[in-house]
Amino acid sequence: MDTEEEIGSYEEDYAVQDVQLQTSDFITPDILPTGQFKDFWESLGSNPKVAELVSTFQMPFKTMEDAVEGVTRLFGMAICEKSNQINVTEKIHNLLLAG
Repeated sequence: MDTEEEIGSYEEDYAVQDVQLQTSDFITPDILPTGQFKDFWESLGSNPKVAELVSTFQMPFKTMEDAVEGVTRLFGMAICEKSNQINVTEKIHNLLLAG
């Protein structure tokens, strides 16, 4: 059997182009029938591998409309229950996404 010393070793260089990955590259939008988001969400609660995590983040969006569009694009998920429609008088908005 040949050893590495007997065979010799060669340094090889390979050109690798830059790659950018984002969250939406790993998520496929899942369109749920209207009125069914709540049922699907609650069914996740019975799965021991799934847990709801609530966090607060500061986002770089100036308006709620920009935030809805930006978060939807970031996660690459489908909007549910027409939750992309915003009441401009409210300071809090729940965006329902599936993917």
